[in-house]
Amino acid sequence: MDPTKIGIYLKAAEGKLARVTSPYWLPPAPEWALVTNDPNVTLTEARDIIASRGLMKDPANVCWTALPLLEEGGSTGEDR
Repeated sequence: MDPTKIGIYLKAAEGKLARVTSPYWLPPAPEWALVTNDPNVTLTEARDIIASRGLMKDPANVCWTALPLLEEGGSTGEDR
């Protein structure tokens, strides 16, 4: 796995963060943006990074989300 893909991703449209630490699921661009390659940052640190990079106007309500479950064949079903 490409280590540059590991980290915290933001889906700004929904205010959701995902912690990616394996190739199980890689967030599709452009709806998900890489916030940091450090998968161990806290929610508060992630919000600070989002604010400093201008990824959202108000990241105060950003929260964690679970990774989607993969269907047989490796799809998340999000493409339907």
